[in-house]
Amino acid sequence: MPEPIIHDSTPKGNAILAYGESSRRSRLPIILALAAGVLVCAFAALSLAVALGKTIPLPATASAILYVKPGMPMPDGLPEIWTKARTMSGPFPVILGLRRDDGTGGQVPFAIVPSFVSAASGPSSWAFRLIEDSPSGPVVMSSPRSIAGSFRAFADRNVWIRLWPDRLLTDATVADNDGSIKGTFSDGLWRTDIKAPDGIETRDRISGQDFVAIRTVPGAWPVIESMIRDQGIDLRMTVPPSAVSWTFDQDGRMSLEMRFDAAMSTTTKAELAGSMGLADTHEYTLEDGTVVTELRLPMQAVSSSTDTSQDAFDRIVFRGQDVFLGNPDAFSDTTELPQSCRGPVIAVLDGKSVSNLLAMFHLPFIFEIPNRIVWLERDGNVVACW
Repeated sequence: MPEPIIHDSTPKGNAILAYGESSRRSRLPIILALAAGVLVCAFAALSLAVALGKTIPLPATASAILYVKPGMPMPDGLPEIWTKARTMSGPFPVILGLRRDDGTGGQVPFAIVPSFVSAASGPSSWAFRLIEDSPSGPVVMSSPRSIAGSFRAFADRNVWIRLWPDRLLTDATVADNDGSIKGTFSDGLWRTDIKAPDGIETRDRISGQDFVAIRTVPGAWPVIESMIRDQGIDLRMTVPPSAVSWTFDQDGRMSLEMRFDAAMSTTTKAELAGSMGLADTHEYTLEDGTVVTELRLPMQAVSSSTDTSQDAFDRIVFRGQDVFLGNPDAFSDTTELPQSCRGPVIAVLDGKSVSNLLAMFHLPFIFEIPNRIVWLERDGNVVACW
């Protein structure tokens, strides 16, 4: 049998390459990989520049801002500038806000959109533009991180909101207060950045449509006392209660339950009775012979009284450290809280009360108002859940 003839075609007799010749590979994948790397680096640098740079033109008197993600449903009846901003931004998020008008004290809507989606005149940076229907007041350039607290808030799937309560709810004399509340919304919970105060009052039961632990948030009492006076109860307390609950019947008549830290003094009882129109009369004669009848707080009438009644909804009932103004039976049942809202309760607000409060200050509804909002302490912070 003849020997096989073997032809060695290996370049320069290289034994390693004897197992096959390499084919010329396209350079396109390498070029694409390099381009992708450059784009990633550029995007990272751009994101860092947006996050840390002062790129957002924000009104100096901003009172509320809401970061709206793409695809978030928008209810009817919103300010036109908000709807316009959401439409023009398309797949990009926007910031919707309100600012206090220094002249009128009212709230003016505005929006912040990516600068390349709007050619409207207004304060802008290379990244964002401020748009509004009327000329803006003073504007400050802020970074996304300083506005939201962290850049993560923008990357998170949830929306977030920031409020400046003093600019929303009070007169312009304190409108420069920069104290704010911010946090993200998710799954029926608003996690705020407010540290919960120490010694939150815990109660075995809460009754009524609305409840506020005044001892925990004493700043709420002037607002609540004013709201009570608007309902026809002329309440003016020297010593505020430690907690208050209120409720309305079907005819809109208000009833109150207040708890005090200690047994009520005669002066406190007299002030409560006076708020319901009860008074002592004292007559005296002036030098010209005119007889004057003076109305005084009914100190003697309530000093030992436990139940001063006129009709079912015009009563003052003292029970230990509690007092009821109106109908005590309105507080006979315990208010049921959602299972997810467990913890030391700071306040409970009925959805209708929240709607009335927003309407009082002419604030638009961006979310559907839940039936009940519970404010409580969780992990050291104040949260709102529903």
